[in-house]
Amino acid sequence: NKNSHVITIRNGVADPSYVQANLCDTLTFTNEDAYTRTLNFGDHMNPSSYGGEDEVVIDASESETITLNQVGTFNFFDHMDNATTGSLNVLSRSE
Repeated sequence: NKNSHVITIRNGVADPSYVQANLCDTLTFTNEDAYTRTLNFGDHMNPSSYGGEDEVVIDASESETITLNQVGTFNFFDHMDNATTGSLNVLSRSE
């Protein structure tokens, strides 16, 4: 069973700021702000990738969906807005 999760960014705040999901679930980032958001994984000092994605670009009033294909805990942040942060914890199906 695959589940879908949504993180909404509104006024620079990710809601929810933490998501726990299973491998192969999908995660949709919805940008309700009036400008493009560029989400990166890791942190500002040590950016990394998640499952082959270096960044997720979300235009104003749009959404982008990724498939959760890497197990572990990962932080995300908006490269241009230090206040927009969150994390996700991806579990294997057997956990």
